[in-house]
Amino acid sequence: MKYRDFGKTQSKVSEVGMGCWAIGGNEYGNSYGSTDDSDSIRAIKRSVELGCNFFDTADVYGQGHSEELLGMALKKVREKVIIATKVGGSYMYGGQWGMSNFSEEYIRFALEKSLQRLQTNYIDIYQLHNPSLNLIKKAEIFSILRKLQKEGKIKHIGISVHTLEEGVAALNYVDVN
Repeated sequence: MKYRDFGKTQSKVSEVGMGCWAIGGNEYGNSYGSTDDSDSIRAIKRSVELGCNFFDTADVYGQGHSEELLGMALKKVREKVIIATKVGGSYMYGGQWGMSNFSEEYIRFALEKSLQRLQTNYIDIYQLHNPSLNLIKKAEIFSILRKLQKEGKIKHIGISVHTLEEGVAALNYVDVN
């Protein structure tokens, strides 16, 4: 496996990472087909054996199931891997489908739930999950994430966006650029 510097994070990340959207399972429409938890865990562990150290997920993938599987599979190698997860889908906890919430209260709540599912006490890269361009440009959202960094709950700030314009706007505030 080859590794690269991951932006300004001082981390080395494998050129091949594992996206964990599909292992969340079919129950919530988050899969390409049927999934098997034991197969997913074996795949995660095997990818680590082959040198993969980067895993991307989100709290909404399988309503948290993707994070649970990662937590189980990576518990013994946690310090050797980089986990990126996302926050913002308030429908995860009873909100209206498709609605987002980026309030400090919600982010703190969702982060604690992700930490529990991932069986860890920190997230390597905590990403805003598809915030609006208007929210990105306001920039207050990033002060919330900076607080979480200072508290040691997240190492780096990231953002998952839909458009080039959103990505360019975010470059002023995230750690990995």
